[in-house]
Amino acid sequence: NTKTTRRELTTFLVVAFAVPYLMGIPLAFAQRAGQDTSLFANAQMLYPAAGVMLAYLLARRPGLPMRFYALHIVSTVVCMVCSILSVMMPSQSWLLAVNIVVMAASVLGWILLLTEKKEKRAACGLRWRGKFLAALGVCALFLALKTGMMFLSAAMSGPEYWAEYLAYWQTFVPWVNLLVLPLNFFLAFLPFLGEEYGWRYYLTPVLQQRFGKRRGVLLLGVLWGLW
Repeated sequence: NTKTTRRELTTFLVVAFAVPYLMGIPLAFAQRAGQDTSLFANAQMLYPAAGVMLAYLLARRPGLPMRFYALHIVSTVVCMVCSILSVMMPSQSWLLAVNIVVMAASVLGWILLLTEKKEKRAACGLRWRGKFLAALGVCALFLALKTGMMFLSAAMSGPEYWAEYLAYWQTFVPWVNLLVLPLNFFLAFLPFLGEEYGWRYYLTPVLQQRFGKRRGVLLLGVLWGLW
């Protein structure tokens, strides 16, 4: 990959950090009014990748997957606008609108990526490089550990809560959610890519090159905590 420049890093930091803090102004109004603020969280997940893509576009890097980059940036702007409008004109329909945008953009994003040249995807960190079975094993381990933590938390919350939690697992709801989880991934991968592409693909190597592997990862954790 081409070495990042100070201008690219500045663009990324502005989009990934300055924009969320500015969006904190309408977010504060929404919180004081007792409104649902999940739209702001959904939009914020898109910011890191949008910062990377905008930085690369402004630097005019060659061989970029322009269609996918444009899709992600437009989706980010739409989610931002919907978040602001939800404060000015409160309605449950804004959450539905954002969910539709995310799902439509995710499906279109898969199409654009799979129809893009492998060289472009590889050069920009958008090509599958790992082993599928190994990745599947990591996902299974995460689900097992997360579920175990939930059971432990329920057990420590008292017998009444423990009984309710066991009753929940005796219904069809958790099993249906488990079955539709892979489908949800494909229908809503764009926000999760937003974080991973910004933090893991872009910022982690930049910090490690400047501060070393260990200190770079630690600094990334601090920056992510501030974010």
